[in-house]
Amino acid sequence: MSPEIERHIIDADNPWPGLMPFTEDAQRFFHGRDSETAELSRLIRRATLTVLFGQSGLGKSSL
Repeated sequence: MSPEIERHIIDADNPWPGLMPFTEDAQRFFHGRDSETAELSRLIRRATLTVLFGQSGLGKSSL
């Protein structure tokens, strides 16, 4: 999908990218996981190989 199309899909009326990953351009629409993001970052710095697992639909890819 071209960046132009992606920009039209992710906006204030529709902040969900569907199957497309969140990008830095969409960061203003994705919030509320500061502690989870910090913990994951800490774990990755401690161990290069870090596994994030969980049930489908929990937001692992978005995190």
